[in-house]
Amino acid sequence: GLGLWVSSRREDQKSNKRKVQAVIFDLDGTLIDFEGVSHVALEAPLARRGAKLPWELHGKIVGRKAEDWSAQILEELKMPKTVLKAEKYVQDGLPG
Repeated sequence: GLGLWVSSRREDQKSNKRKVQAVIFDLDGTLIDFEGVSHVALEAPLARRGAKLPWELHGKIVGRKAEDWSAQILEELKMPKTVLKAEKYVQDGLPG
């Protein structure tokens, strides 16, 4: 996951412009546990259909495209396409 935090201050009191003072990137999840939140989101559509997402499988899909990880998860869990298709899984797992 990627976390981004930006600190800024007003450049001058008469302007709404801000001067960036610091930027912090969290590329490895040290500051923000994105994987925990994503695991909950990815498991929810499966749980509604009686399945669980093992952490070992979650680890295999990190950093992959949605069309790839969704198909891999459903294939490895032996989820019938009549129950859940990869496209629907992505929609249900990544709302918005």
